[in-house]
Amino acid sequence: MMKKIMIKKAGPKDAGIVYEITREAFKKYAQDLEQPQAVEALRDTRDDILRDIREKTVLIGYLNGQPAGSVRFEVIGDVARITRFGVKLMAQGRGVGSALIGAVETMCREMGLKAILLHTSARMFPLVRFYYGQGFFVHSTTTDRGYIRALMVLELNGETDIDYAKYLG
Repeated sequence: MMKKIMIKKAGPKDAGIVYEITREAFKKYAQDLEQPQAVEALRDTRDDILRDIREKTVLIGYLNGQPAGSVRFEVIGDVARITRFGVKLMAQGRGVGSALIGAVETMCREMGLKAILLHTSARMFPLVRFYYGQGFFVHSTTTDRGYIRALMVLELNGETDIDYAKYLG
């Protein structure tokens, strides 16, 4: 069976879908991290997601018609910051994550942004490898959440002298 991936922008009625995807993906992240208390995404409520749908861009990836992944990002100045990105376990390795990141990249390029930023655990090789495969690189690391997080950057216009710290709040 040929896989069909579709990306759509989330609306308020999709908050439950985004909630379920986020819970499943970040439970696995917390399990692999062995620090569930450090994973803020697991504290997201449906109200938090509704607020993100209003204030940020939230995309849902569908695999063969079934919700399979989601990503949230916000524009800060001339960069985008991904704040939540997850793919259901059954869809991992099937192109949904790449399609979601590709959609974010396309939107950000259309907006004329300079870069896309996100944090991920520096110790989770499969995640770091995935982001490298999407064109990101490790800019720096931090331990502000109690584990080593890598700041991953995808530069969109070749500009390399950006002070990324000012976008992290």
